[in-house]
Amino acid sequence: MRRVVVAEVKREAEAVIRVGLVDPHGRELPDWTPGSHIELVSGEWRRYYSLCGTRDDRDRLSIAILREPEGAAARCTSTTRSSRGIYCISQAPRTISTWTRRQRVIP
Repeated sequence: MRRVVVAEVKREAEAVIRVGLVDPHGRELPDWTPGSHIELVSGEWRRYYSLCGTRDDRDRLSIAILREPEGAAARCTSTTRSSRGIYCISQAPRTISTWTRRQRVIP
């Protein structure tokens, strides 16, 4: 488990915010690949979020959150807007599901 701090909350669209996460001690964050997710845990909630942004910036991880007033992420978005809290990544970024390409045989 690794602690990260919400360093930035930026409105990307009407109902989407981008949350920038950094290590509280300034250490590099783990590398990730497109399709990777992180699990954030804070208090009573636990959610998976897709990583977005630039992989080259090892000092910051970014996630985008759709703000839904009654949705499951409502507690997370209200927490990130009201305070720059500390969240925990339960494990390194990982790909939750793998896409496979099916071969199509043309007769």
